[in-house]
Amino acid sequence: AGAVASPESVALLMQSGEGTVTAAMSEDLHARLVREGASLRYTESASPGGFSPADRTVTLKQLASPSARAHFFSSPGHVLPERVSSGAVSTAGEAAVAVAELAQMRAVVGTSELVTEDRLALLSAEAAARFAQERGLVVTSVEDVARFFAHTQ
Repeated sequence: AGAVASPESVALLMQSGEGTVTAAMSEDLHARLVREGASLRYTESASPGGFSPADRTVTLKQLASPSARAHFFSSPGHVLPERVSSGAVSTAGEAAVAVAELAQMRAVVGTSELVTEDRLALLSAEAAARFAQERGLVVTSVEDVARFFAHTQ
């Protein structure tokens, strides 16, 4: 979740993912925080480019802050906003936001697609599970989250 992002977790997303850090967020937050432009950075970020893991962490944390306002962010930046449907769980972004909301956290989650070491393909489910296990991370799937919410609602 954006509120608990760290430079280390964002660096892992950047190094092991396809390089893009996406801020999946609820439709409501997206409507309130995202102005025209395809990418964001927190205006008061330490470096002018906003591309370091530390800068992207600040952007995610600020997007997740209850005091966040659209004018706090500028474009271009290096965090891509993704509007996800509220109540739906059919994509990775929707599942991530649903889990954040379940944890009573603001619905902003940093995401990235994991890629193979040669960066030519996305990781298979089995390879992603190994990746997570090697790093002590929890593994779930969109389907697991969708089933959970189907049974609890």
